Amino acid sequence: MKSYKIKQSSQILFITILIVITLCGIYILNTLNDKPLPKLATFILIAAIIAISYFSARYLSTAEIEIIVNKEGIKKKWTKQFILRNRPNVKIDWNEISEYLFERDRNWSTFEIVTKTGAIFQLVHNDDYDNKDDFLKFVRNFESKVQKINSDDIPENDIIRAPTIYEGSTGVMIAIFGGVLVFGLMMSIFISVEKPKHYYGIIAACLGVSFFIQQVYSHRKRKH
Repeated sequence: MKSYKIKQSSQILFITILIVITLCGIYILNTLNDKPLPKLATFILIAAIIAISYFSARYLSTAEIEIIVNKEGIKKKWTKQFILRNRPNVKIDWNEISEYLFERDRNWSTFEIVTKTGAIFQLVHNDDYDNKDDFLKFVRNFESKVQKINSDDIPENDIIRAPTIYEGSTGVMIAIFGGVLVFGLMMSIFISVEKPKHYYGIIAACLGVSFFIQQVYSHRKRKH
């Protein structure tokens, strides 16, 4: 039996808290100051609001769990629940698991188990905690256990590794669509008489699409 202490995150909770605290901070800043502040002071205050929002969101959107892996299966015990939540502990036997997914992305990793009945066990992890908890150790141990189960020549007990969005056909279609969209946007700017005054949005779109295409390419290359 092995036990892993993990910090579980909620992306929805993180984004919601981040937006709410940021907007409240900016509103309070505008309400309390009748006269415009110097640019440097305004920049420092906004940076402080963003920093407070980020660290508050990260703390409040993090729960603590303990995962126990043994020969029967996996047990998940809550040691610290998400704010305003009270979720039950979970137990899954190995012969109940149909497939699993492990996907690393920018700042977030997702580990997911799908049972033969269609139930989904999902664990989202903020990569800031990679060296501060046992998440990666748990994933490595789980995958080695799956390899052992699949090598026992009992087909009905086999556990499939599901493809990530970058490895599947959906990721390829999104990458192609994004590439065509960005290419069309660049061509329209090139032949247009009136050039845009600001390129920030265009640069951000190009970087986002380029990152996605690079991820699709690298994941599919590793797969093959």
